[in-house]
Amino acid sequence: MLFDLHVEGEAQVPEKGAVILASNHPTYLDPAFIMVKLRRPVRFLAWERPFRVPVLGLLMKRYGAIPVNIDRPGRASFEAAAKVLRSGEVFGIFPEGGRSHFGTMNPLKSGVARLAMMTGAPIIPITIRGGHRVWHKDQLFPRPGPVSVQFHPPMILESKKLSSHHRRSQSLVMGAPTAIETAENARDKEYERDIVDKLVKTINQSLLPSVRAEHKEDRVYQEADVPVGWNPELLPYLSFIIAWLLLPRFRQIVSPALLGWLTLYAGYLLVHRTVRLNTPWTLALRQLSPWIVYLGILFSTLLSRDHIGLAVVFLLICLWYQTFRFYSYRKFRKWGLVLAYLIWTASWL
Repeated sequence: MLFDLHVEGEAQVPEKGAVILASNHPTYLDPAFIMVKLRRPVRFLAWERPFRVPVLGLLMKRYGAIPVNIDRPGRASFEAAAKVLRSGEVFGIFPEGGRSHFGTMNPLKSGVARLAMMTGAPIIPITIRGGHRVWHKDQLFPRPGPVSVQFHPPMILESKKLSSHHRRSQSLVMGAPTAIETAENARDKEYERDIVDKLVKTINQSLLPSVRAEHKEDRVYQEADVPVGWNPELLPYLSFIIAWLLLPRFRQIVSPALLGWLTLYAGYLLVHRTVRLNTPWTLALRQLSPWIVYLGILFSTLLSRDHIGLAVVFLLICLWYQTFRFYSYRKFRKWGLVLAYLIWTASWL
């Protein structure tokens, strides 16, 4: 319930055989996001320190995590990953080597390419969108929000280059490389860079537009000094003036409660503009307050206390929509409030 998780393309993962899942790494929950709809278990390299925590370490071992020293990854971790793939299992890796800082990826390490060249396993790029917003690296705990996981088509390595790489690896075990082998090793390095570049390009195709959209939404949401606009903040007052001037029936039922709601809302907007409290709760209230005022006006004029339950349910739905679909919520709020006040005004004809 904390995350609105959407997964697409999970059918790209074959039902059997070795495969590498390579993803960007915005949160600590990325392995769970990736595995949630897969029918096959995934083995991940994981930071060794959590393994020392009694319950957490046991849980990580049960799910097949492989401990690794991030400061000194070493050959042992690489061989452990290769062993997983040679056994025909699914291996998950975050080529950045750590969590992303700003939503976009850190520079990728070449280990994923070497692993694919050594084992011949295809690489399935994965893009995790929205993770940076729900669990920023500086946050202690995650917050609610939408997260999407996209599995891209697999990257199949060229068989000729795989076979030549395997032969050179065997010859290096037997002795020092020849001049020809040294040149071919240089070409291997170039091929590794090509694999990494293609992986970055594939992940970024859907990651970068998402990050740009998230930054745009954050700017809109986090600005505590957004000027008061006719819609939605001034819409209650415009509707009141129109109803007062044009509808005699409305003038007969104006109550202190209705005037109280309008006065209270004006005071709230004034305080919000003056104090400029830029906290998650005050910002959420600013986005939700037009609906609260509209419901207050309805209860002051048309509705009775019997409808309070429905009003609470409606506000909870708006709060969910605002949290998980903020950009869509703003469009819904804009035109939804216009329609709502038109219906309210028309009810006095």
